[in-house]
Amino acid sequence: VERRLLALCAEREPGERLPTVRELQARFGVSLATLDRALRRVVARGLVERRHGSGLYVADEAGRRRLAMVFAPRFFQTMSGSPFWPLLIAAAERATAARGWGFELHLARPERDDAPLPDEEFAPSLSREVAAGRVDGVLSVGVIHAHSRWLESRGLPVSAYAGAAAWSVGLDSAAFARRMIGALVAKGHRRIAVLGREPGDARVYTDEVVRSGLTPVPVPPATGDPGERGAFWAAAIDDRDVDAVAITDDVLAHHYLVGVRKRPAAPFVASFAVVGSPTLAPWAGEIVTVAVDPAEIVERMLEPIERRFDGAPLGPGWRPLPEEPALLRHDVGPRESN
Repeated sequence: VERRLLALCAEREPGERLPTVRELQARFGVSLATLDRALRRVVARGLVERRHGSGLYVADEAGRRRLAMVFAPRFFQTMSGSPFWPLLIAAAERATAARGWGFELHLARPERDDAPLPDEEFAPSLSREVAAGRVDGVLSVGVIHAHSRWLESRGLPVSAYAGAAAWSVGLDSAAFARRMIGALVAKGHRRIAVLGREPGDARVYTDEVVRSGLTPVPVPPATGDPGERGAFWAAAIDDRDVDAVAITDDVLAHHYLVGVRKRPAAPFVASFAVVGSPTLAPWAGEIVTVAVDPAEIVERMLEPIERRFDGAPLGPGWRPLPEEPALLRHDVGPRESN
């Protein structure tokens, strides 16, 4: 009921009147006691105002929680068309709106390894909002730990993904590798090659092939962006030597699959994927995917911030668990090995 109240607030402007208690009871189909408990909680959080003799109103902006998301720009520069990051931002917007919070997106400035930016300058627009007291919590993506510590020193809860902070969420590559290679082995594949966006990505998966008692099939080195590498490997890998390909990146998988589409007998494919992304949609039901859901990542990032907003104490070592199965989805297509 509380979440539905917050969603109702998100649909209205600050200061706008909400339905009456009786109208809310009928809309939600709950008892007056249940509704009253939820209303007391949202009023205590400063999201709804009770005005005696007038009714319920969405709290003014001054009473609403305001969340900022700050992105390191390198993700947009190097991901070569991956929809993951826009989907992550959209999930954050939906999640904060459902809680009745304000949301702002900020882009950090590019960092130099030899000379990190001063804390006040790494994201100028965010720094101005922090100085003005218009930020209550931060989701950081790819931000170095020094800048996260600076935000935390201002009393802000910070939760990080692909970066470092007091609380952080990460994807367990080994868990993805176990799911993907395990699915291929269960389908009877024994000659498995691994294609990775980065050498380190491929290594985790080839190690899992070895742990499965198999010898990974070597692939020729490729250069360029994922499109160029995918097209190169589509032409270079001989299905007489390989019966399955494990691919650690959905954009790379897309270009590989486009390249082998006209071949009569191409190796079976398993790939990392993103829930809500159209990248691998043309091959739905034909390949194995192990997928991450950006909405699950956002919810995990919001957990410590929400707890802080509610006044719950958090120990310094508290972490979300990146290996939690909720971050993984395993879809197995109908095709069998050759």
